Amino acid sequence: MMARWIKSVGRGLTADVEQPMSPRGVSSKRTNMKRAILIWSLTAALAAATHAKAQTTALTPASFALQKVLFEKKVNDSANDPRWRASLADALHRYCESVLVQVPRNTPQEDAWVDGEWHDLTKLEHWTAKRFDEQMRREQMRRSGERAAKVENSVEYARQVLRRVLSECSSITKSLMELNRASPAAEALLWVRLSIYFEGDKMLWRPAEMTGLVSPNYCSFLTRKTIAELIAGSTPDPLGAHDENMICSWNFVKGQIITYAVIPLLESKQ
Repeated sequence: MMARWIKSVGRGLTADVEQPMSPRGVSSKRTNMKRAILIWSLTAALAAATHAKAQTTALTPASFALQKVLFEKKVNDSANDPRWRASLADALHRYCESVLVQVPRNTPQEDAWVDGEWHDLTKLEHWTAKRFDEQMRREQMRRSGERAAKVENSVEYARQVLRRVLSECSSITKSLMELNRASPAAEALLWVRLSIYFEGDKMLWRPAEMTGLVSPNYCSFLTRKTIAELIAGSTPDPLGAHDENMICSWNFVKGQIITYAVIPLLESKQ
């Protein structure tokens, strides 16, 4: 599925680049936007391509259903498609709910500890900046950095941040599913807010690893693969590596949301 999708992106990108220029030698704004979207789609597809062979059968039902909806859109399909957006909202809602139940809850005391540490560190930063000389300020910043690292590397913080992200995803997708005659701008705003939570990077990969949702360093391993390796699958995954919930592909999800939900909605207003 993924290999065919990547090839279609490549064909679309080539076709777009080879379009004739206007008589004045300058392409239109719409053509430039389309080219940017195609490049973005290609990058996102390559980032997620490693799931094609090794993990398609290992995905959770909700993850597989989401993947299926994401791949419905063709590279040149820039149409304003309410049916697809409704399917995506439903699939994302089920997906986020399914991942949320896999993340244990903190106790009230554990949440209070995480919140209290961040609150104290923020206050300490402002207090230090006003009262210490440069040498003492550096020492205090070092100590604060060690304290912050302790929080960020705690399972309590990992559980808290993941549950907040997934809960927000569940809430926003529910709002999208319940929309009734909303303006394109209002719906686009909800999709943009949702896309923020699929910013796949180390800030979320680490909590996902600590809670057992994904193998340690697996997402980083996938990002280091070359384009040839992604398409050919020539570099095997580490033994026992797993990502049943597509955590490593969150940037791909974000790219699909922006490309096929947000942009068509905004363009429909023109």
